[in-house]
Amino acid sequence: MLLRLRADKVEQGHTGRAEKLAFRAWQATMLRPWLYRAAGRLAALATRVLGRHGRIRRLPPPLDAWTNSRDFPVFAQRSFAEQWHDERSQPADRRS
Repeated sequence: MLLRLRADKVEQGHTGRAEKLAFRAWQATMLRPWLYRAAGRLAALATRVLGRHGRIRRLPPPLDAWTNSRDFPVFAQRSFAEQWHDERSQPADRRS
């Protein structure tokens, strides 16, 4: 239902400039693995700088809708892919 409603809005031309820009940025990031990794590292760094005790209590608009009712967790220092790579590169007898 959400996908159908979204498709209807797009078809009717009810998408704002900011939304179009956000989706273009998302597409560019998803098509470039190096950019995806860099964005993840930047996000992890930014959330750690902004966060207190592993949480961010307030985000700026338009992300503030999330933090109006809950805290935002900081990103992990290392991505799952980085952890997986490190785990796989260890000898089999040293894996836990």
